[in-house]
Amino acid sequence: MEQKSKVLDLLSSRKGQVLVFTALMLLVLAMFFLVTFNTGRMVAQRIKMQNAIDSAAQTAALWQARGLNFEGHLNFIQESLFLAYFPALVDPPAAEKIRQASIKVSMLQEKIANMFPGIAMASAFMAAKKNGLDAAWPVNDKDFRKALSLGVKKTKKIAFMENAFTIYKLDSPKYWSPQERNGPFATIFGFKKKEEVFGLDIIGLKNRPFFVVASARPRFEKGQLKKDKVVAGWGACLMPVRVFNGERGQFMGKQVYH
Repeated sequence: MEQKSKVLDLLSSRKGQVLVFTALMLLVLAMFFLVTFNTGRMVAQRIKMQNAIDSAAQTAALWQARGLNFEGHLNFIQESLFLAYFPALVDPPAAEKIRQASIKVSMLQEKIANMFPGIAMASAFMAAKKNGLDAAWPVNDKDFRKALSLGVKKTKKIAFMENAFTIYKLDSPKYWSPQERNGPFATIFGFKKKEEVFGLDIIGLKNRPFFVVASARPRFEKGQLKKDKVVAGWGACLMPVRVFNGERGQFMGKQVYH
């Protein structure tokens, strides 16, 4: 009897051990669930943010393309006015009307070159905000007028006429990368604040803000350009994110890695 009592005491002392193991297993399963859930959530968020910045970059490039198309149409008008000007010199009033018409076209050309980078930036920002990003800005320069420039320069058909018979040609500013030698390029940086996610602190994961980058460019769709003169026929397309100084670029004074 005494031996039986000792056996019963030993068995009763082991009660509750399964509960400890069960609690540990539940904890492991809960951590596994949190890791899986939060990792999947962050991957999905990352994809969503990348799609948002892709949309912003393509929107900027689309407005650059529209600006180039406008310049192309106006170049055609200027060429036509130029061809009509010299025969009209036999009738000075008619020639003057042609010159005045050309001056108005020149003013419109300049407005387009100056305005469309701002339109491109505003449209890119709205596209980014609409798709969930908190901020968007071009990478290669803080001044969007340079970063989203149409990349055109004004030339004159008649040297001594300052504002008449002007033709816009593609230009390659010094800060452009080799990828941009055939036209402008839009590389947009996007930012989204970190979101509070339950359980990350418990399992030791850090919740970081999202930084995303995308590139797009206007592309001439009707074959090769001749003599760099801007003509109509531009569209926009996404491109691989361009390389800055070999491997990285700068945004607002901070390094941006790709």
